[in-house]
Amino acid sequence: MERRGRRGRRGRGVPQKPQFVPLSSLEPGGTNVNVHVEAMEQPNLIMEKQRLDGSTAKQWEVLVGDSSGCMNLRIPKEEVVEMIQEGTSLTVRNGFIEMVNEKFMRLATNIWGKLEVAPSAHEFSANSSVNFSQQEYELEK
Repeated sequence: MERRGRRGRRGRGVPQKPQFVPLSSLEPGGTNVNVHVEAMEQPNLIMEKQRLDGSTAKQWEVLVGDSSGCMNLRIPKEEVVEMIQEGTSLTVRNGFIEMVNEKFMRLATNIWGKLEVAPSAHEFSANSSVNFSQQEYELEK
């Protein structure tokens, strides 16, 4: 019989439910970011690079918001971009805050994060009056 400790099998704990926060609570360097947002515009292609193997790397950005404000969201996958239209409700899990020019925040995901279209529309209207990606932050060194 396998012995189980407090943390469960093989030392892994029980997965916790994500805690969703408003965009206004995000800070530079934030990790494990979970938010519900709404796309406020169509995604824009911001980068297209040729890789050494001949393939192309692309990156998009879309303005997303919740009731507390809005922020730019970086999207690395074309499959996700094709699903996003203006007004699409999105869920970001395990995202992180990326600093642009060491001054401006962007919400981003990588291979450990998840960006998906929400199964139902969120119950808020996006606030475009406060754009957290345009606020300048000074990082401590």
